[in-house]
Amino acid sequence: MKVSGRVAIFAAALSAATIFGAQSFAQINAEHAKVAPDEKAAIALAEKASLPLIGGEDKLAIARPFRATGHGDIWLVISQPVPDPKAPAHKRSVVVQLSAMTGEILDVSTAD
Repeated sequence: MKVSGRVAIFAAALSAATIFGAQSFAQINAEHAKVAPDEKAAIALAEKASLPLIGGEDKLAIARPFRATGHGDIWLVISQPVPDPKAPAHKRSVVVQLSAMTGEILDVSTAD
């Protein structure tokens, strides 16, 4: 009897928590899930952010493969050197820094 009483109290508390808007473990984990948890996701976000500096989607193939390295919660993604749209004889790489947690682009720049 004691065990079934405890189970009933637990079930009532669980249903009350659900009714009053308490979050489940899955919801809490989803909120803390990384937007860019791995190299592949970081590169996909960086490719989109680098399009204006590369010269558009038609030049994206030239900039691949991108390399990504993780530094804590920050991804540093670097393209292959591509011709500068304003000075084609000059080549530069696009460097993108992004947050692994939010996917926010922190910085986009070029390096000679």
